[in-house]
Amino acid sequence: MVSQVEAQHALLKEMTAGFLLVAYGHKRESYRARLWAYQVQFDMVLRGLIEGNPRLKLLPAPDVKLRERFRAAREKWIELLSITKSVAEGGVVDPDCISDVTAKSRQLALELSEAVDRYKRL
Repeated sequence: MVSQVEAQHALLKEMTAGFLLVAYGHKRESYRARLWAYQVQFDMVLRGLIEGNPRLKLLPAPDVKLRERFRAAREKWIELLSITKSVAEGGVVDPDCISDVTAKSRQLALELSEAVDRYKRL
């Protein structure tokens, strides 16, 4: 679980960077495709951290408070995804959302870190 969350942190950084690269016009189609793939992967792992996923070798979160922490992370993820999904699918980047994406990405990373800390205390 801890290594999957660490991988989620790396994916989150990649998604944020990809979004920014698309926003600034750098290899847009390439980074849109990466952004979409990262979103799918991130979502699958985050669901697995909550509910378990045998394919990913993840058991469901073993504690109610840990599940709540991962659900809080999922809520932050849904907020971030609502902004970035259309861009991954070919939409135009609204310049006003760039700061939102970076802020929501940081909030999500913090939620994931707090979940790992909770898990380590079990």
